[in-house]
Amino acid sequence: SFYPRKKIVLLHIKLSKTDEFDQILEDTDLDVLPYDKNWGQYRIRISQKELTSNLEVLMKLVEAAKSEYGR
Repeated sequence: SFYPRKKIVLLHIKLSKTDEFDQILEDTDLDVLPYDKNWGQYRIRISQKELTSNLEVLMKLVEAAKSEYGR
């Protein structure tokens, strides 16, 4: 889910919390918010600069969410 704000966009990606995804996000310069245990979502705050430099990582996470929860 995308939640637009004035200067950023909040991105919530529904994925099970794993060490692999934690490491992928830790290796980027993205502003990662704490994992939402209630809803099972990674929460990421994205600016325009971060979007362009981390597009591949975000696409990988969205694809993983699609394969995990997609129909």
